[in-house]
Amino acid sequence: MQAIISDIHGNLEALEAVLKDIESLGITDIVCLGDTVGYGPNPLECLKLVREKCRLVLLGNHDAAVLWGPNNFNPYAEKAIYWTGHQLGGEADYFTTLHSSHRENNVLYVHGSPVDPLNEYMLPDSVFYPTRMAEWSKEVELCSFSGHTHMPGVFEYVGNKYTFQKNMTHFDLISDGYMVNVGSVGQPRDNDSRACYVVYRPESKSIEYRRVDYDIEATVGKIHGISDLVNYLGDRLRTGR
Repeated sequence: MQAIISDIHGNLEALEAVLKDIESLGITDIVCLGDTVGYGPNPLECLKLVREKCRLVLLGNHDAAVLWGPNNFNPYAEKAIYWTGHQLGGEADYFTTLHSSHRENNVLYVHGSPVDPLNEYMLPDSVFYPTRMAEWSKEVELCSFSGHTHMPGVFEYVGNKYTFQKNMTHFDLISDGYMVNVGSVGQPRDNDSRACYVVYRPESKSIEYRRVDYDIEATVGKIHGISDLVNYLGDRLRTGR
């Protein structure tokens, strides 16, 4: 079994709760799809945990922004990135060693999309753009795992069209070409405030979405106490938006 996490965004309480859940399942193989930092109040602590616990870590766009500056970020995210960079100091050099995609056997791991693994969003309404969906799927064998959107669900090709399956706990990969959004550990955006991650079982070709409660108010309180992180970044955690 393999646990796939993404978009922690400096939320230590969420990360610790997810790692505890992963440990309870006896899983030792953990993959992080990037955006370990950004938005949240504990970037350094989260980075240290990810480096310690994850076998494979990818570069996310917020991680890259710490190194090279934010590009097309909203003002809240941009301000948070500059603050995050100061908190990390020399530890940010770790991000220079990371890639934004990785192939392993018949699985593709990316932060963004199979075509643009750092910055492109695989949003649910992407199904209305079949040409782009087809371009993505050309890069996928059995399946791909993506972060970035913070919106869990699976893209599949059914009845000559692409669909986006969401609000599920289990999904079987019965053919090829699936594209899986794993959701977000530290900043869910699907109206569910619980941390989200995926368990992948290669032997049965199946995935499981796990939702984990954590101390949201502790994280909110930390964000409210840091002047460079606007309160909204904490408040949104309460509603998962």
